[in-house]
Amino acid sequence: MAKAATSLVDKELSTLGAVLDPVELGNHLRPVLPTKWGALLDIQVQLLRHFPGKRCTIKITILTATGKYELIGKLYRRDRSDVFQAMDQIRLAGFGAEEAYSIPQPLVYLPLLNLLLYERVCGPRAKDFFGRDNEEHQALLAQRCALWLARFHSIAPESTRSISLRDQLIVCHERAQRVAGLGNSIAAKALKLSEQLEAAASGLSEVDTCAVHGNYRSGHVILSNGRTVVIDWDRHSVGAPARDVATFNVEMRRTARARLGSMRALDNLVTVFVRNYFDRNKLKVKQQLPFYEAATCLKIAGRLAGLPVRRSHGGYDEVNALLNEGLRSLEVQLA
Repeated sequence: MAKAATSLVDKELSTLGAVLDPVELGNHLRPVLPTKWGALLDIQVQLLRHFPGKRCTIKITILTATGKYELIGKLYRRDRSDVFQAMDQIRLAGFGAEEAYSIPQPLVYLPLLNLLLYERVCGPRAKDFFGRDNEEHQALLAQRCALWLARFHSIAPESTRSISLRDQLIVCHERAQRVAGLGNSIAAKALKLSEQLEAAASGLSEVDTCAVHGNYRSGHVILSNGRTVVIDWDRHSVGAPARDVATFNVEMRRTARARLGSMRALDNLVTVFVRNYFDRNKLKVKQQLPFYEAATCLKIAGRLAGLPVRRSHGGYDEVNALLNEGLRSLEVQLA
């Protein structure tokens, strides 16, 4: 029997009711499901994540005449058919289901619902092991993450979206203003980092751009039966490859701080990741990496500063730690 996910209401997500209604969703799915799956017999919908006014992620379990299949659905507030198009092009470029380095295989985009459907990949995430497993296994996982990204930057087709250095600086300035709203010494530190980023940007040499993931971190890397699968393609674009490398490094340091008490506690794994990436990718990333690490720190700090739960003492400390890390990264570049 069809099973609903929830009665959740979100006025900004106008098609949410239809997506969470198994009967109505089934009517949309029947024409687009692979014919080899057979007739649709039952459908269940489970809400996984909800970002009010923006998007939500659901798990769809489908029972057909040939068996059970599972999909992930991402519902957006506006048309994001570009995400499906990018994923399909990446799949065709060498990241199919049979490849060791892969992505979730896209099924279809339903424009009437603003709903993206793709393969549900089962398995632990690389982040689950960092700071918790034995050092040898963690190093191997850091290497896998690096090899996936180096291959992606080398062969993935470019999308139609482009994120420039100036775009990055605009976001950094906005996030610095948000952090400044917390007041005290942290406000001056955020504005100082924003100013230093602006100054450092003028000294960066031009590098070849390529397809970038836009939010590459160990929490988006799934380890599944010999496949290394990277999820979450909402921020895909064309831009500086250093942006992806920097995001991974900064998120690894956040994991180190949360689990081991220090942002530097997993720097050996950051070194493994960076070394393996550089060994296989000749794009000029090294010179821009400190800048993008600092920019990533400021952007994350600004995002956290806007969350009410982060205005506690612990949240304030995390924002402060990110700003310190950003300033330290720029010192490395300017040294």
